[in-house]
Amino acid sequence: TVSLKKEFTPMIMRTHKIKLNPTPTQERLLTQHTAYDRAVHNWALRCHNDGKAAGQEPTKDELRREWKAIRSSKFPWARNLSQHVATHAIKALEYGIKAWKDKKRSNLEPRFHSRTRKNAFRVGVGNELRDVSCTDKRIELPNIGSVRMWQPLRFEGRICMVTVKREAGYWFACVTVEMPSPAPRRGGGNTIGVDLGIRRMATSSDGTIYPKFAGTEATKRRQKCEEDKIRRYTEQLGRQTPGSARRQRVMLKLEKVRYRVRCRRDDEQYKVSADVARKGARVGVETLNVLGMMKKNKGMAKEISRAAMGGMGRKIAQGCEAAGVEVVKAGRYFPSSRRCSQCNALQDMPLGKEEYKCSHCGFVLDRDDNASRNLKRYAEEMP
Repeated sequence: TVSLKKEFTPMIMRTHKIKLNPTPTQERLLTQHTAYDRAVHNWALRCHNDGKAAGQEPTKDELRREWKAIRSSKFPWARNLSQHVATHAIKALEYGIKAWKDKKRSNLEPRFHSRTRKNAFRVGVGNELRDVSCTDKRIELPNIGSVRMWQPLRFEGRICMVTVKREAGYWFACVTVEMPSPAPRRGGGNTIGVDLGIRRMATSSDGTIYPKFAGTEATKRRQKCEEDKIRRYTEQLGRQTPGSARRQRVMLKLEKVRYRVRCRRDDEQYKVSADVARKGARVGVETLNVLGMMKKNKGMAKEISRAAMGGMGRKIAQGCEAAGVEVVKAGRYFPSSRRCSQCNALQDMPLGKEEYKCSHCGFVLDRDDNASRNLKRYAEEMP
């Protein structure tokens, strides 16, 4: 007998961020699309606030119908632009309102977008995907044309969405692809625990410290140089006249420095997540309330923010999922740092204390190594 039942293949979504190299004409069109997205978002948010004040909030469909009725008169300069940009702007606003009303997510209320805060637009999803394609080092965008990319798309699958954004004067395309999920890794690996910290980016239970070059003199000199540039440009920005060309130049310099800092940190975090995914078949990580840690330890808020532990945890989870590695997340209140990995006794452990010395059994170990061992044991005990 032949089985007619189709085998179900789990799918995952992967996004590749690629730098673009547009022509001057294409760059002007990209800027117009970002302005169109920003204008529609601000108009929809204004309509939502007016309806909320009147006691009747408009829905997404009502906003879309009203926008179609007034777009020719209100946005005559956008007739030659892709109208899918406005549709996605209204959808994004509705998603932001839902996330703000959800008490479990603790999101901020949607705000009006400005030129310095929002320079992005989205295409894709639905029938408009026929106008979006990637071949070699080029991407086809609706109403813009074929734009050169610095590297080809490294994922193979169905393109679901494309978000074009501008950062520090550079244009990027974030291409989301739906692809088959890799087979889960069975055997051939151990269970490890990964602790995220301030002194160290991450510490594995097998004794590996990430990154291995952290704390060197060259790294400290580079961080100090970047901090001095950020402080100097911030002071210059405060002395410039709002809206002037000189203020725009100083702001671009500040954005470029922050962009380099962010790229270097993301590169280190992605290397850590790739190495962790190669090592074990099951990984135990912790769930951190970073904002709560910053409020509770105001003296170390700068160091906590610079460590970017929230982003590190997300990258480890995404890298393990892409490699078929199981991730076991400990609860937010799991005492990984306060528990002794030798006798399971609990004691207070402030953030400034680097060494764990158990008051019950006298066991002495580095704070991060002790926490990683507790996370490994937690992952082993979970079914």
